[in-house]
Amino acid sequence: MNETRIDRNVVDNILDLRQFGEDAKLIIQILLYFAVKEQRDQSLFELGTFDVSEFCSMMGLKRENLMVRHPHPKHLERLKSSRQLTSYIEHQEKDPTNPTYRIFDSVLENALYRLFTENLTFTRKAQVYKVGDEETTIMPLDRIIFLQKLSFRTIRSKSGQTKYAYDYKLNEDFRNNLSLYFSKINLQHYIALRKANIEDLYIYLRNLRDTLAASGKNSAQVAFDYICEVANINMSTPADKKKWLIKKFKTLREKIMMNVELRFCIPSGKRWRWEYGVEIVFPPEELQVLAPARKEDREDILLTNFLQEITYLIKEKYPMRKPKSKDFTDDIIAYLQKDMDLDEKAQAYIVAQRRTFTNPQDFHLGRSSQVARLLLRVKSKADIKKVICGKSRY
Repeated sequence: MNETRIDRNVVDNILDLRQFGEDAKLIIQILLYFAVKEQRDQSLFELGTFDVSEFCSMMGLKRENLMVRHPHPKHLERLKSSRQLTSYIEHQEKDPTNPTYRIFDSVLENALYRLFTENLTFTRKAQVYKVGDEETTIMPLDRIIFLQKLSFRTIRSKSGQTKYAYDYKLNEDFRNNLSLYFSKINLQHYIALRKANIEDLYIYLRNLRDTLAASGKNSAQVAFDYICEVANINMSTPADKKKWLIKKFKTLREKIMMNVELRFCIPSGKRWRWEYGVEIVFPPEELQVLAPARKEDREDILLTNFLQEITYLIKEKYPMRKPKSKDFTDDIIAYLQKDMDLDEKAQAYIVAQRRTFTNPQDFHLGRSSQVARLLLRVKSKADIKKVICGKSRY
């Protein structure tokens, strides 16, 4: 999965993640990993498992660099006394697989622990969609803790080796925004730009491009100092900043073929020629092709949300039943094919609509009973998607 959705609040406030200091870059990559798993695994279960090997493979990182001890683990700061600290260290050295005395002290564990214990405070506009029974409301958001739960355990691999795993539960606001308030990035492009230290600039420009396309525009003026900060340019003089900003935009075009133009002007009301104004321009023809892609995104999101609602329904009715397949697909299809619980299946469709569209049309909500009937014939996920998106020929 190269294209992935990410909470728009994170993108709009990309500089705020630098509140995490030296851990910021790793924390952003962990948030991207969470987002990918939510979409790839279709978020059918509330609890997720952070697989270290999978994370390293996805993000192009070396495991050994992440598992070394962090110089200043935040977990140690929270242990109440030197006696408690000594006890935890002794137990962990004796048995590092014991979750009771686990200290989150590696580079990776420290980042996960901070996502579980620390607020990220937003300095720019942030919001979340709250999905109710009758309507979806927009609520302002000034801070967030990304993880609601975090625990450590060990698992035995097929080769007999002991592997570390971390179970987590994502903040519901973060999860909801992956469906209702998100921006998109190409994960491979992000990784390719990491060495040049312009991955934040890429995230910002992708979001700006999508925002302009949705509003029918193709250019925007941005503050010179702000865009330089996003691009990690720390030069002291405006002339040096300008030179490096031009270089970084050139790198974007060369490394990932990003079609974006950087223009400079003297802002109105400014007296000095080195007080730059910045205009960012995207080709109009490139923005026009984004509308069909956005529609396809919504259909994929609707499918994910509907499968999740049906999964909740199955687990509620059959809590002791062992799943037929790892991803629950066989169980979902078998349940939908049964001529039972049609009202509840129709309600699951309505909830999925509300979780996908900020203003779902009455037409779609009104066909919920018909959808529940059509789903009796499905044989695959593709069939389910056609039915709930109104493309079925049944």
